Amino acid sequence: MSTATTLLWRGGLLEPLPDARRGADGVDEADTGVIEPTLLVADSWLVDEGRVRALDVHRDRFAGSVDAATAGMPGRPTPDDVDAFWTLSLIHI
Repeated sequence: MSTATTLLWRGGLLEPLPDARRGADGVDEADTGVIEPTLLVADSWLVDEGRVRALDVHRDRFAGSVDAATAGMPGRPTPDDVDAFWTLSLIHI
């Protein structure tokens, strides 16, 4: 049985989201002093026996969605940020 882990992209790294940030153990998220992240883009794909069909298409769609979702935002992710995020995400699968 696998256990789900929520990861947070921060400072060029994927870090496990602490239980307190998820509201577990009765800890108020406001007491952590950390701003709750906002999901802007998500993607998913089917992994079957360690294989994925058209992963490059998923990556292109994800990068395009990041570009569209962050248009006009100050400090928006660069293409290099998206590449780094994608690469580290695949390592965690």
